[in-house]
Amino acid sequence: MKGRAPKGRWLLALVGLLAICTDARGDGLSLYLEPTFTLTHLETQDQLGNGTRQDDRVLTQNYRLNFDRALTPAFTIGAGGLFEARRTWTDDATGARTLDGSVRGLYARLTMNLPTLTSGLSYDLGSEQVNALPSLVNENLALYASWRPLDLPELNLRLSRTHQYDTSRLNQDITTWSALGSVRYLIEPFEFRYVIQWARPVDAITGTEADSLDQTLQGIYSARLFEGRTAVYVSLILRNQMLTTLTAGQGTVSQQQHPVAGLSLTEVFPALPESDTLLANPALIDGNLTASASVDIGYAPTLAGDDNRRDLGVQFADLITPVNTIQVWVDKKLPPELSIAYAWTAYQSDDNKTWTPVSITGPVVFGAFQNRFEIPVRETRARYLKVVTRPLPAALTVDPAYANVFVTEVQVFLVQSAESIPRNQATSGALLNANASTLLWRAANLSWDITALGERRTSPGITTWSLMNTLAASQWLARGLQLSERISRQDGDQGLGHYGQSDWSAGLLWRPLATFTGSLIYSGQFIDARPTLDVKTGQYVIQPVGFNHSISTLARADLYEGLSALVNATGGLENRYDGTNIWSGTFNATTTVTPNPWVSFTLGWLSSLSLLQAVDEPVVNNSSGRVEASVTIRPTTAISAIGTVTRIVYGGPSTTYGTVQLNFSPFRGDLQLSISYSKTFDTTAQSTLELFTPSLRWNIRPGIQLTGSYTLLNSAAPVSQTHSRSLNLGISILL
Repeated sequence: MKGRAPKGRWLLALVGLLAICTDARGDGLSLYLEPTFTLTHLETQDQLGNGTRQDDRVLTQNYRLNFDRALTPAFTIGAGGLFEARRTWTDDATGARTLDGSVRGLYARLTMNLPTLTSGLSYDLGSEQVNALPSLVNENLALYASWRPLDLPELNLRLSRTHQYDTSRLNQDITTWSALGSVRYLIEPFEFRYVIQWARPVDAITGTEADSLDQTLQGIYSARLFEGRTAVYVSLILRNQMLTTLTAGQGTVSQQQHPVAGLSLTEVFPALPESDTLLANPALIDGNLTASASVDIGYAPTLAGDDNRRDLGVQFADLITPVNTIQVWVDKKLPPELSIAYAWTAYQSDDNKTWTPVSITGPVVFGAFQNRFEIPVRETRARYLKVVTRPLPAALTVDPAYANVFVTEVQVFLVQSAESIPRNQATSGALLNANASTLLWRAANLSWDITALGERRTSPGITTWSLMNTLAASQWLARGLQLSERISRQDGDQGLGHYGQSDWSAGLLWRPLATFTGSLIYSGQFIDARPTLDVKTGQYVIQPVGFNHSISTLARADLYEGLSALVNATGGLENRYDGTNIWSGTFNATTTVTPNPWVSFTLGWLSSLSLLQAVDEPVVNNSSGRVEASVTIRPTTAISAIGTVTRIVYGGPSTTYGTVQLNFSPFRGDLQLSISYSKTFDTTAQSTLELFTPSLRWNIRPGIQLTGSYTLLNSAAPVSQTHSRSLNLGISILL
């Protein structure tokens, strides 16, 4: 009987929605219909000649009804519903079978917008079901209000109740009550903020209930002093967190950890996950779970010959924050057959240069209600933590919906069994962040920058701090010749003891002509103490590291119109206190030729050198080199061709791999035809991937579009071959 309640609720809500829409008499009412039918034939054959065949017929229905009306200038009402159904008929060697899946959703909104007051009430009900399995239901009721009076504190309040369960009430039944309140007051040059968050998740299946109350008070001072020569910023944050847990002996409690920076990298030769340096990506930790962080793990990069690893990481302010679960959010729901195709690895580092593997302790699962991967790892305390995966293999699917899958957020947690933690936990902390930047000598552009960061926490009690002083200057020695210098000293304690390092650099920038640029930069570093991960014990120890020296040079010249060249070389030497020496270097040369506006050629050489010499050990040589060439032809806007080829010369198996892409779009206007072809190959793996896709789009009239596409995919490798043909027909109607 429990499974029937949601059906009655759906029927009642739908009747109410139709009544509202009928009364609206078409005002603010929109209806969207998109049925699609797909035929797919798939053949595979292994190296022994054994093969399989599979035929799929898929009927997809997507219907959406929306209604919006302004009741008064201040009040707006909105309601809507969606129904998505997918039925798949499959015929293969095991016989014929049918798979049904559906997604249903309803929403209602009531909002009030006044000059200083905004408030609203929202209700969402969503359900997902596969075959005859119990439905997964997500129900959310929320009330929010925001008051922004002139010259008075800004107030925000949000109350919500979320209920996530399966209709059998056997696997999941969690109800979460939550409240969020904030106050913001600005009196230049001061700003004050107060945020209070309360949540109570109740797990009816395990009998676990948790109450969490988080409070944050922040004061900010920002100003320019001494006739604008000094910029000052000071922030003081006071935090208090309280957690009360009740359990019947089962269930878990998740405590979210908060990194100070998000990091990412698309590894490009010769990068490796054990020795690369990630770049800042603030969008990975900005709290927005739907906006792209510009990291694509769909199959479109693979079709373009980009199978490079994607590194997704975070940085902590200390070395004592425990983490055992990493969540990677993406911008769309992934079906099980695709989500399990991603292979994940995890790493930790103390310097964002040398990475040590972290074991994954369980299966990686994709959320039933949320668009996220949940990756369990061994409990880790590190300054840097990352997970690595590759884009989706193109041979798995040709569905355009999964061509691009963008990562939106990375979150980290400490998940503990409810019975293993105290019933009552409380922790408090204070964080001070201060920065002052002063222009000391305008003629030499000499500036002094000082940054101080200090934090005190209780339960457990710990104090962390850092202090950095930097002097930087730059001067024009002659026309087109600029000299820059920088020296800095950093000291601190990240919870394990004092660390310190000194950095210095000097560089020349030469630009005698508008068509020529050259630079020469030297930098050095002395690390007298730093927490370093002991690989054998997995613990951090404070020890001296040594000296690092590096030099780099770059020259770019536009030799003639349509002919340019770029040369870049770097060299480095690392002297460690244990007697280990590491020499490294790179050399890159690229030439681009553009004889006319329609054709462009690029030829490049990339090489790297790494020599490691430990005490009483032979020299370890890790060197690599490759040559790259590409051509782009675009005679008209309707035709384009791109070809790239890469040859690994040394530093690994001698191999050649490349990509060819052809695109043709002869028709424009209401009738649009496009034809695309791509092929990638790898001589060492003896593999090829070929994709041919013609598509047609007919805009019958505004709001009605007819689309059709045919996809031919051939994938060949020594171990197996895959041949797939797919026909997709669909119509979309917006009324």
